[in-house]
Amino acid sequence: MAKLFEGPSKKSQRYASELKRKKDHKGNKLSKARATYRMGYLNARRDASAARKAVRRKGAS
Repeated sequence: MAKLFEGPSKKSQRYASELKRKKDHKGNKLSKARATYRMGYLNARRDASAARKAVRRKGAS
């Protein structure tokens, strides 16, 4: 069950599992729009993580 203020990592885990099952946390089928939003959220998190790692690597050298 989703919480009102869920942290980014928990939200990512929930979105990934919902996409895998093709159902939201309530058991309803995900619409294309909702699935697309979840995919975009996960992609944005991945991109931000890659950027943080690149900055960290650049600073370490």
